[in-house]
Amino acid sequence: MNNQFSAEEILDIAVRMEVEGEKFYKAAAEIVDDPSTKKFLLDLANWEDSHRQLFSKMREEISLGNKDYLCDLDGDAMKYLVAIVKQDIFEFEHRLPTFKKTTEPMEILQLAFGFEKDTIAYFVGLGELVVSDLAKSKIDVIVREEMSHARMISEHIEELKRNK
Repeated sequence: MNNQFSAEEILDIAVRMEVEGEKFYKAAAEIVDDPSTKKFLLDLANWEDSHRQLFSKMREEISLGNKDYLCDLDGDAMKYLVAIVKQDIFEFEHRLPTFKKTTEPMEILQLAFGFEKDTIAYFVGLGELVVSDLAKSKIDVIVREEMSHARMISEHIEELKRNK
């Protein structure tokens, strides 16, 4: 097994995560009744799409230059990253059983918050293993973007609590 990730591969993962996030938010908007939450979820879907475009552009920029490898990952660190890649952090379909059981805005937003939290955890963990300044800067952008999603979701959850 190749135990290296290039900056391109990191951005491919980011693109895939944004696509899954967009699918999640669009599906959630279809089932929730609360107009404010529906609009917010559609906004999140649009932001995911704009992040996908940003990460795709970043990937193109890197692919025009040389491969900028991150540190070599052995043992548990590599197993951890592979395990995350294989889990529901990427696949919206893994969250469907829980997702289909509710149309409550609060529960849907809590699922969304979990999705964003998982995404942040992946990139923060990976950022700790980076040796390349270029790759580190790209991961930092990703983390900041996902943190902004989590913050907005949390604010919307608090707004729903106040309006109950």
